[in-house]
Amino acid sequence: MKWKKFLSSEYLGKIFSCSCGRKHAFPVNFIYVGDEGVKILEKFIREEFSLFTIFLVCDLNTLKFAESIGNSLCKTKIFLFEDTKPLPTIENAKRLLDVFDQNTLPVAVGSGTITDLVRFASFKKKIPFISYPTAPSMNGYTSSISALLVEGLKTTLPASPPCAIIADLSVISSAPLIMLKAGLGDLLSRFVAAGDWVISGEIREEYFCPFVLHMMEGFEETIREIAKDFSQKKPEKIKLLMELLLVSGLVMTASGSSRPLSGAEHLISHYWDMTLPPENWSLHGLQVSVGTWVISYLWEKFFSLKKNEIAPILEKEEEWREIVRGHFKSLGKKVEEEYFKKWRSLREQEEEIKKIKENLEKIKIKTRKETKTPPELENFYSSASLPRRAEELGKEREELKNAMLFARYIRNRYTILDLLHSLGLLENYIFELFKGGKV
Repeated sequence: MKWKKFLSSEYLGKIFSCSCGRKHAFPVNFIYVGDEGVKILEKFIREEFSLFTIFLVCDLNTLKFAESIGNSLCKTKIFLFEDTKPLPTIENAKRLLDVFDQNTLPVAVGSGTITDLVRFASFKKKIPFISYPTAPSMNGYTSSISALLVEGLKTTLPASPPCAIIADLSVISSAPLIMLKAGLGDLLSRFVAAGDWVISGEIREEYFCPFVLHMMEGFEETIREIAKDFSQKKPEKIKLLMELLLVSGLVMTASGSSRPLSGAEHLISHYWDMTLPPENWSLHGLQVSVGTWVISYLWEKFFSLKKNEIAPILEKEEEWREIVRGHFKSLGKKVEEEYFKKWRSLREQEEEIKKIKENLEKIKIKTRKETKTPPELENFYSSASLPRRAEELGKEREELKNAMLFARYIRNRYTILDLLHSLGLLENYIFELFKGGKV
């Protein structure tokens, strides 16, 4: 398991120069996943932050864990979001900003939303925080970004990674199976998102680093091991799942963006979060699971593409703006601003399409190495009973179709959705998949 070395002191807290021309930072200083989480947390705080007031941030689901920690520590306060599912809004983050000060050490006792809120508030206050995960449900614990809703638009905001992540195996093992599935679903994005990262480098000449890709060596074998007998919730499998999620986060931190593990499949999840009411949201990793499955079909279609099938579309500014306003309604202005960052002039589009045609086989070879098609993903999904259809998440098929058609507008991120649209193939491919009942 080559990836495990990135959890060691050899890398944690260090900065490395790379042949890609950038420096890769691993700003998390300490990571622990084991049976003595509370004891290790208490020791770490006593040695590093003895003069600070500890703020245990939790929701109704994780309050019992916060109270357990509070009983073991001095000078603690609990900040409770009085909900089982607090929303990841900028307003909730501001509630934390109102109570944090320079003598505060926040401890995020929870999973995705709690961690994102604490991370952002800590960044704004320029104070460290500790992550105490309560479920191996997502790969963002080590991240240096927060995904928050700003005026209804899911927005990636700069934030602080935790100074330490301390996970108690008994706590994360007590998480419902559905949250473990969400964690595994989030990891599967590696098998399509890396392809998006490759094409952004090949076509748009965006930043790409082979070393960061190397950090994910061994992911496939470990995911296969975790997925086997997944429903039995064996502690050793849960420990592996948590560790792999943490390394995934370090991969994103080292690259300076979520690019290596967040592509078109994540856009589908973010699109649903933006356009559906909160009661229709599913756990992020479960939505990513469905997104990964359907996007893998698009990659499969791309790999069999012949040049004579290409029917380029030049996207005029007034036309896409009208589409965005019509589809996204009140969010239209925000989406327009985001998509404009990615849009190219007609001349630039012509040059880009020419470049794609000339390098089509090379692009296919490079992306094929980093992506998987549905038959290759089948074992992961069936072994762990992961969702692959929108209906499994209580969503309409039409909501999936809309996500596949319109998610590309919501983020300044070049993906397979943009590539296929520019080649005049996206709508046809989606129509074929739905007509054939594959998604």
